[in-house]
Amino acid sequence: MAVLEEAVLEEVVLVAAGKRIDRKTGEELLLCPRCRIDMKKLKRKDVVIDICRKCGGMWVDAGELEKLANLGDPKKS
Repeated sequence: MAVLEEAVLEEVVLVAAGKRIDRKTGEELLLCPRCRIDMKKLKRKDVVIDICRKCGGMWVDAGELEKLANLGDPKKS
């Protein structure tokens, strides 16, 4: 019986759950809700923006839109 490395086992579990992993970064790849293709991640300070390469849609997690708005405001940064 072969023994799988922990990282490989974690990837197998995620794939079985329908999630995809970026092999370079180890991060979960999100699918565009419209196009159903992997989105690229754009990081600015502590905000991650998921951008669809096909439709150009941009998605942020809860609270991140406010963080983005505050990036340009020196009083709130």
